Amino acid sequence: MTDDGMERTLGEQMLYYEARAGEYDEWWFRKGRYDHGQQENERWFSEQAEARAALIAATPKGEVADLACGTGIWTDVLAAHADHVTAVDGSVAMLAKAEERLDQTELAGKTTFVQADLFFWRPEPRFDAVFLGFFLSHVPDDRLDQVLQTVAASLKPGGRFLFIDSRPAPTSSSPDQPLPEEDDAIMVRKLNDGRTYRIIKLFRTRQAMADALARNGLDTDVRETEHFFQYGVGIKRE
Repeated sequence: MTDDGMERTLGEQMLYYEARAGEYDEWWFRKGRYDHGQQENERWFSEQAEARAALIAATPKGEVADLACGTGIWTDVLAAHADHVTAVDGSVAMLAKAEERLDQTELAGKTTFVQADLFFWRPEPRFDAVFLGFFLSHVPDDRLDQVLQTVAASLKPGGRFLFIDSRPAPTSSSPDQPLPEEDDAIMVRKLNDGRTYRIIKLFRTRQAMADALARNGLDTDVRETEHFFQYGVGIKRE
């Protein structure tokens, strides 16, 4: 893909998540098109719980950044353990949903919301931990180091890095959204109203992900659940 083509796809990806904000939680909670029946849904929620327990156990006190926070499905989890969470997303509509979610809890006062494109966000090194939820698989290979360098630069020395992302399981998404071919970085995503968008979707192996993190100063134990999730806990190398 040419640089211009990649830029157009990244722009379309941003438009997709802006338009998807109102229905994003259906995927996480297995509603509507994402309901795959009791047995498959139970497997999904069991693996969610496995990854969540590992990530919560590693969440420190102090200042935590939730990058690509989306509708806040992890923001409230992090805020329950951290002293303060800075939740960052490029989508205004996603941030509105996240803020609405936190406003319904006693954790709203512990959270600050920031609208920013993570490909250009340049924070100060002030965070005790940075969390990335379901974002790295949307980062092209030629920009992955840039994103991870930003993460490392935002952490205090010895700060924690936590992430979760998708594995290429056919029932992870809705039946009308087939997985891309193994060597294809582009996936077509559909909204409930039938609109379609092209996005980046790269399913990296555990080793590839661990290697990318390590070369950017983030020594990370990358793990996978049986079907659906890849996740990891790491430390910024001093």
